[in-house]
Amino acid sequence: TGDDIALPYFTGSRQLQDTLRDPTASIIAGVGAALGGLMPPHLRYSQSHQKLTSNFLWSHGYNAFGPFSNSTGFSQIAIDSILMNSVISRLDASVERVSDALLRMDDFADKYLYDPLGVGISEGKPLGLLERLQKRGKGDSGPLLVSYQTLRDLHDDLLELEKMMSRHVETLYMQEPAKVHQLSDEIFKRASAFHAHSIEVLAAAEERVECCSVQHALVTRHSWSMWVRAVLVGLIAACIVALLAFLNPQARKRLRPHRRD
Repeated sequence: TGDDIALPYFTGSRQLQDTLRDPTASIIAGVGAALGGLMPPHLRYSQSHQKLTSNFLWSHGYNAFGPFSNSTGFSQIAIDSILMNSVISRLDASVERVSDALLRMDDFADKYLYDPLGVGISEGKPLGLLERLQKRGKGDSGPLLVSYQTLRDLHDDLLELEKMMSRHVETLYMQEPAKVHQLSDEIFKRASAFHAHSIEVLAAAEERVECCSVQHALVTRHSWSMWVRAVLVGLIAACIVALLAFLNPQARKRLRPHRRD
């Protein structure tokens, strides 16, 4: 309504609003904050500075005092906030690690995978790695390239991680901090393991591919190639001299031996 104003506070995902028709609650909260009975979570009175200072240690669990007023007990509001922040931090770190693994896979695909028949060019851009893997049917068989097989295995591991996260996503919305904490910790461990495994597998596959190319290049080179070139150059020079001597009659007369009478 027109009398409602938005406050910089949230409850869950909903922003709190205050109505101007009933300002009693806001007045009481303002008076309490002004008198020091109710302080913001980050403000603490410092004896050495003789004033209020910002202290965010309580949000990480390092302060034994509650976030409001000067109580000696740790507030349940702060505990819930810390648990929620820890869950969000683990999930965010999991997403970052999986995203980094996908970027490494895409770089590997761009470097070692290509379509000789031009798949995806008619669509305006090449098909992505995951799209290529999805389009390979289950009935397809036969050996795959080292680069393709490597990404295929990593893609299967990624699907397993996705299934695990989809299966337990509803648990994150439950009001059970212990289960949510355990689930977020498990997701973080799986994502970290997938990230480390993808780096190791891609490095091993890249080493195999580059090793094969180096061996192929070494086979075509021989230590006696310079001697062969020298012999060929000498033979060509001798043939040129003989051809010039044959085509020049004066040179042939000079080269022909004279008979003695």
